[in-house]
Amino acid sequence: MSLTLSNNINCMKKRYFIQTCFIFIILFFNIVSFAQPNKTTPAVKTTWQEDFANAQTAFQNYEFDKAITLFKKAINAKPDERNLYNRLILTYQYKLRNAKEDEGIKFVETEIQSFGKLITNHSKAPLLYSTRSVLYTMIAKHQLAINDLTKAITLNSNDSVFYYKRGKLYLTPSINKTDSAFIDLSKAIVLNFKTTDVFISRAKIYDERKDYANAINDYTDALKISITDKNDYNQIQILVMRAACYETINKCALAIADYSKAIEINADWAKAANCYTKRAILLEKTGGFETASIASDYSVKTLSGTSQQYRILLDDGYNYTYGYGSKKEMNLKKAIACLSEAIRLYPNVPDAYLNRARAYKKDGALITAKRDMEKVKLLDASYTGLVDRTIAEWEGKPYTTQSNGGGQSPSTSKTPPPLPPKVTTKVACAFCAGTGTILKRVYAAYNSSSYKEVPVDCPSCDGKGYREY
Repeated sequence: MSLTLSNNINCMKKRYFIQTCFIFIILFFNIVSFAQPNKTTPAVKTTWQEDFANAQTAFQNYEFDKAITLFKKAINAKPDERNLYNRLILTYQYKLRNAKEDEGIKFVETEIQSFGKLITNHSKAPLLYSTRSVLYTMIAKHQLAINDLTKAITLNSNDSVFYYKRGKLYLTPSINKTDSAFIDLSKAIVLNFKTTDVFISRAKIYDERKDYANAINDYTDALKISITDKNDYNQIQILVMRAACYETINKCALAIADYSKAIEINADWAKAANCYTKRAILLEKTGGFETASIASDYSVKTLSGTSQQYRILLDDGYNYTYGYGSKKEMNLKKAIACLSEAIRLYPNVPDAYLNRARAYKKDGALITAKRDMEKVKLLDASYTGLVDRTIAEWEGKPYTTQSNGGGQSPSTSKTPPPLPPKVTTKVACAFCAGTGTILKRVYAAYNSSSYKEVPVDCPSCDGKGYREY
């Protein structure tokens, strides 16, 4: 009995010892594992899609350096994914927006070296060469950019973007290879790269070659795309360039229509592009001022509000009459010249007659001033009261309001006095300043900076130096 009890105790001690040792071993390995996690946990690898997503997040948080690193990491894993390159270039642009010139150049040169390493890893990836060409372009190393695009085209001769980019580089002043540019731009269009800029760029080459028919066709294609994109500014630019081609081949009605369309799209932008002035010259040349079918918008009611050129002449005439405006100059001869020019452009609008009458009166030409005032009444009966009151004041006569139709006339006469005999007045021409000739610039080609100045008779006064009124 005692022996059996002793044996049972010994067995229990041995079992307890073994369990204790086993627990200790488990605890030991757990502690070691906790203390050295890096030696036992493998590194987590990300896919290029995850790197791309993280780069996008970094870009949105304005962490451009981090975004650039992640985009290039994704590119290294997926060198044929074009969207990665597009987003990387956009990130470059944002990073360099506020950079100083020397800092920007240094950064771009560093990125060029970085792309050299990527190209070493993926020498058959054309998008790598194309993107490095963008970096070369940023620091004006256009020939190196062309070399990279040529390599990209060698690797993929069906990518229209490569031809377009190289064609644009051929047009830079430092390269100036128009024929090569034309070939590349045409190839891009054949490969279905159809944007506003590619058609405009080729149209300008046609224009320089005086191939106006093809230039007009390209401008028309560019205009269609611009209308689809709803880009008003591009539309006005294209319309102005196409109008110039129409004018060169003497299709003035089509040129007028393009200028009018540009004005309709956005009057302020059209004014900046001189559409009003160019259209006015063509309308005068073709007699369009009297032809409603060509210039329906030049009506009496809307003209003074739509023609910027007319308003400028009107304002200048008023300011010269009274010494107002920024120049603070009172010059009645200049005032009369400006207002006469406004009347020449638009003879059926009363405003300029009214202002010129006041200028004539200040200059001592009362009879001529009154004749202009009577013309105002003929053009617009609503001015009758103002005209009659003004003339009465000039003549020193009392003035009362009459009941017939709300008009106003001097109390000394119930009927308007007869018009004074016509007096011919010579006024110095506003265009040639009384010389009778102007210098006309004759350019070597459209959009060329080379020109010569040729003296010609002033079109405003037919070379006489004055206009008769």
